[in-house]
Amino acid sequence: VLVGVLQGQRSVRLREIALYKTLGARKRRIRRNVLCEFALLGGLSGALGGGLAILSGWILADRIFGFIYHPPWHWLVLTIIGTATLVALCGYASLRKLLDVLPIRLLARL
Repeated sequence: VLVGVLQGQRSVRLREIALYKTLGARKRRIRRNVLCEFALLGGLSGALGGGLAILSGWILADRIFGFIYHPPWHWLVLTIIGTATLVALCGYASLRKLLDVLPIRLLARL
């Protein structure tokens, strides 16, 4: 799903990077923005996925099987950190080549 979203938004990202470069943003600044944006997206998705997994585990344990559930909170933290890192790296890898291209060439691709 992540690869499909990244490829589907590639033209939008191409415009954004071209605009940043045209306005004088440096490669380091653009890279930091991309990494932060994708890390935030990954962290939120990890929190949502991990939170729903814990909630469904609690519902199964308490309501269906009738025992006390002690959620593994450390796994939730690891899930958030892991998905944030993975999504940030995948997002950066998909846009890495665009950072070296001149803005006029990026705009010509549109």
